[in-house]
Amino acid sequence: MQRLLRRCGSLALASLLPLIASPLHAATLLVVCQAGAAVSVVDTATLSETHRIPLAAGPASLIHVPQTHSVYVTHPDAGLLSRIDAQNLTNVTTVPIGGQPFGITADDQQLYVGDWSANTVRRFHLPDLQLTGTVAVGPGPAGLALDPERQELYSADREGGTVSVVDLVTLQTRATIPVGTAPYAFDTSKPQAILNVADVRKGRIARVDKARHTVTYLPTGKMPYGLATDTQTGRILVANQQSATLALVDPARPHRTLQLPAGTAPESVIVDSPHRRAYVTDWFADQVLVVDLEKGAVTAAIPVAAGPRNLIFLPGS
Repeated sequence: MQRLLRRCGSLALASLLPLIASPLHAATLLVVCQAGAAVSVVDTATLSETHRIPLAAGPASLIHVPQTHSVYVTHPDAGLLSRIDAQNLTNVTTVPIGGQPFGITADDQQLYVGDWSANTVRRFHLPDLQLTGTVAVGPGPAGLALDPERQELYSADREGGTVSVVDLVTLQTRATIPVGTAPYAFDTSKPQAILNVADVRKGRIARVDKARHTVTYLPTGKMPYGLATDTQTGRILVANQQSATLALVDPARPHRTLQLPAGTAPESVIVDSPHRRAYVTDWFADQVLVVDLEKGAVTAAIPVAAGPRNLIFLPGS
């Protein structure tokens, strides 16, 4: 599994990687670092790492759940789920949940975790993490996303080439939508009518109409993984790992896509639209790149723990 994860890359992952809304003020950035077995804590005001939170081996994806004042982290190779106290960013508890937990998302009361090897998504009650249900999805569930208004959960089934649509009320699969050959991470910047998912092997974004289940495509670059939307311009930012670029894609004018050099192996991206910045994990270089969205250039590199994969904002910190 470790070899597979290293080859696949990330959430954004939001993702797999889950992304939360950009803050209006400088916030803390949490970066999960797989090889370093840690979360790097980055101050976005000073653009520096303040400290590291040690974790069990092989952390992959993370999400912040404000209702429980917690950050949850998956460990696919160890069958573990870690909880970090979001108020002090030091206390860590680790719970064995079995399987290969990878993608993760949550609402106010439930935590949803994809089990890569079992081809399922498991639901856990918050905050006690009691298992309350399991639903079968396609092979290799990677990124997960929620739409609270539609009461739907989405699974990017990387080994099945599909997006599974799950009814949150019944915890039953409503639909299985073919989208390509290796769907991986969703753009979870905000719930919207169109669901964007990176198709790694085809080098494109699959755009799924949630109501009609139709799919259109936008080219982006070689091996796209993480993606997020700049809410001020509507452009989709995509980390293209093999191209070593950050693509800025305008869905209305895809022929005018910008390709910015972005380190050695960009993995995931998160956007701070109010401050006109984006942050990109550079997996093999052990750094987070800071992108000035107005200048269209990388303006800083922040050293972090080894193997940075996914990142989220921690507002109000």
